[in-house]
Amino acid sequence: MGVGDEALRAVSGWIKVEKDLREDLRVKRIARLLIERGVVTHVRYSSQIAVTLVLGGLNQLWMHADTFARDDDTLEMTVDEIDELTGIEGFSQLLPADWLEVLDAQRVKLPGFQDHNGTRAKKNALTAKRVSKHRSNHSNDAALQPPEKRNAVALPDQTRPDQKRPDQEERERARAGGAEVPRGTVVEAAFSSLLEDWRRDVPEANPEAFAKWIVHVELQGRPMSPAMRLAQARRLAGNGDFGNQSEVVDYCCENGFKALIPIGDVRARTQGMRRAVHTPAPTTAELEAREANRGTG
Repeated sequence: MGVGDEALRAVSGWIKVEKDLREDLRVKRIARLLIERGVVTHVRYSSQIAVTLVLGGLNQLWMHADTFARDDDTLEMTVDEIDELTGIEGFSQLLPADWLEVLDAQRVKLPGFQDHNGTRAKKNALTAKRVSKHRSNHSNDAALQPPEKRNAVALPDQTRPDQKRPDQEERERARAGGAEVPRGTVVEAAFSSLLEDWRRDVPEANPEAFAKWIVHVELQGRPMSPAMRLAQARRLAGNGDFGNQSEVVDYCCENGFKALIPIGDVRARTQGMRRAVHTPAPTTAELEAREANRGTG
């Protein structure tokens, strides 16, 4: 087995599922519809049972897609076959368009599936996990060192000259002249070494806006590692087109934020918009009351 085969085996046999999925409003809406349609009829814990049923159906679909979905996220499957796979009648009709798109009578599409659960996405997730574990182990080892070693000052490496990144040299030259590096006027070429990692894996991120964000964060004394830059680039790209991304970065920089916030939160704060309030699923007693009212009407 070659290196490529080993890498492929490392990402096969599992899928990525976010633990916050159970709190996703889309999951709760589908669960509420299952209760209203009488798919879930248990008197107690109906909401929890419906959410569990939705999570199970989604995972059944995504596990199947992990093996059979094409690179363009399409899947040779009918809506009836999806219902049969999940064991939930009408399940495919309840899925939102950003999870399931019916192309024709024989094909469906799972938008963004390969970006989230494809081979490259899984490799990135494994890499991030290994880096996090290595840092955690290194921190634990340092904490166990005797105080005299833990507080020792490391001597500079005298075998090679100290090398600085282009952005560090630019900031030091500006500060030596009594000026601060102006935010929002960063020359992208000066950050080519910093941006190379995420530009390859997150091409949909706005380069100028993200370069500005890197400068903002590092001027606060918080240099970002390659893994952190990649995660931040993905978060920024999730806000939509380049204009939205620039709006997010501008707002976060102007307010001195240390983390990016979603475009919805930015506009809610700047335009006085209110975010939708989640309505909890009706209880079994409320559903029975509705049915009684329909009968008497």
